Amino acid sequence: MKVEGLFGPIEIVRTGRNQQLRINGQNQGGAYLAPPASVVDPQLPDDAPGPASSSPYAVGWLVAGVANPSSSGVMIGLGSGSGAVQLLHEFPGVDVTILEIDPAVIELATQSFPLLDYYADQGRLHIIEADAADWLSERTDGFDFGLADAYTGEPRLLEHYLDELFPHVGNVCLNVIDTIDGPSMSSVLGALAEHDKQVQHVFRASHLGHGLQLDDAQATNWIVSTCPVTLAQLAGYTPFAELDDHGAYLTRLQWDQLLALAMEPQSAG
Repeated sequence: MKVEGLFGPIEIVRTGRNQQLRINGQNQGGAYLAPPASVVDPQLPDDAPGPASSSPYAVGWLVAGVANPSSSGVMIGLGSGSGAVQLLHEFPGVDVTILEIDPAVIELATQSFPLLDYYADQGRLHIIEADAADWLSERTDGFDFGLADAYTGEPRLLEHYLDELFPHVGNVCLNVIDTIDGPSMSSVLGALAEHDKQVQHVFRASHLGHGLQLDDAQATNWIVSTCPVTLAQLAGYTPFAELDDHGAYLTRLQWDQLLALAMEPQSAG
């Protein structure tokens, strides 16, 4: 299944044990097929992607849930929506508003990942078609946390939204794709400092078994978090504790690796 979007062709691809949404051939998030969507709602298909995200960086969003399990958040960029679904599944007291500028992404994601509509029907997920900077600039209220993970095919996109995002959120988890001392990371850390947001942890989000030896020259996903939660508190949480399916098991491993690769904030400066 492929459609043309604002930033290039968008397609849904099943590969191995997961389903992905890709833009210009690049994976923009996916979910494992096991556990299936039916573990959340028996009326959903057994072959539909379930609540466990197959994107390594998405476990970083769980930090916001551990820090405040009863909260509301705003997320920039929908992608497949699997990261938001995973967060909503794991923390029933959380609700999320997602801002997505491309209507084609919204249409294809909601058609292909049925748990998006499930949580929307519950009133815990709100997907809004809008430019994030414009929408945020018109807001007068706020959110407990913000998540940022946007794509247009251009580098250093994330910084475009931060000045609008930060005044409306308490804490943030930001997906920064760069080297640890690269220009995008430096810009994000500088913006956080300007807005008096204190970095608590920087996590390297890598595929299982990779990144255990940090390569300073290689760009990868980093989750920069201002959520006031300790590594011990994070280690006390177990993702998908009630499930034994393939995706749940890998998510637990991914979470453990994320914590093992945590860095002190000054190391990322």
